[in-house]
Amino acid sequence: MHRRSDSLLTEPKLRAYYGIGALAELAGMTRHVMLRLLRRSKVRFVRLGRVSLVPLTELEDRVPTLWRYLHDIHEGKRVAKT
Repeated sequence: MHRRSDSLLTEPKLRAYYGIGALAELAGMTRHVMLRLLRRSKVRFVRLGRVSLVPLTELEDRVPTLWRYLHDIHEGKRVAKT
């Protein structure tokens, strides 16, 4: 089942919070692999009911490579899907 919130927009926007599925799609990996990466990096999640969101500031502090990638996508320096 796909959630609308996890789907990649045609023009990715830099957001304050990302769902794990949306981050995984942007990075080109499964959500399970993304979740493992985030947990190993000790990222703190924000829970809204059943949904776990990742604050952009946590990515900047704990997973700088992913944060730079998101920033580059927003700036138009990279293509989201190759």
